Amino acid sequence: IDAIESSDDESGEISIKHSFDGANHDFEISDSGVGIDPKVIYEPFKTTKLKGNGLGLALSIEIINAHKGSLALQKEPKIFTISLPK
Repeated sequence: IDAIESSDDESGEISIKHSFDGANHDFEISDSGVGIDPKVIYEPFKTTKLKGNGLGLALSIEIINAHKGSLALQKEPKIFTISLPK
């Protein structure tokens, strides 16, 4: 929501898609907001938000790793893919 509010797109959109191939659950999450700098994306306490603390993605990757999953970022268009084993 913060990324959408920072963009010029007045009709912000969030999309969540799920697929299952028998072994993994894949979740694709995208939004129409501003892009992300992949160099600092998972680094704790790095943020471009006015009210952010930079822990959201760092904590997310820790939780995903604890469940033996993975998190990938496609830069253009911006799509996060979370893959979790069955």
